[in-house]
Amino acid sequence: MEVVHGYLVDLLIALLGLACSYAIYYIRRASEKLAAEAEKIRDEKQAELVKNAVARAKDLATTMVEKTEQTMASEMRQAVKDGKIDRVELQNLGIKVYEEVYSNLSDDVKQAIESEINDVYAYIQGLVESAVLRLKNGGS
Repeated sequence: MEVVHGYLVDLLIALLGLACSYAIYYIRRASEKLAAEAEKIRDEKQAELVKNAVARAKDLATTMVEKTEQTMASEMRQAVKDGKIDRVELQNLGIKVYEEVYSNLSDDVKQAIESEINDVYAYIQGLVESAVLRLKNGGS
């Protein structure tokens, strides 16, 4: 009887060890799943942050181009036609608009854009040029 009792104790200990192994296995899987979900949430938040940053930069570029057009560009174009100033000054106006857009972006927006776009200068310059083209074509 003692031998049977010993085997039962050994069997019970072995089953307990097996149950603990399964519990650890499922805890690890649940932990990995939670980590993956947390990473997905971080990725989604980052994507949303970048999307909002890009929208902010685009809106700011459009606003600055429209403001510049209303205040300076038409007079400068006429002065170029009249030979009072050269095209370089008109091109410098585009650089000024870029600088205004860049300086008006918050550091968070700049960082979000920089996390996804290698050349922020070229990107913002493209936004400005695109806004100028839309304005020339009469659209928004």
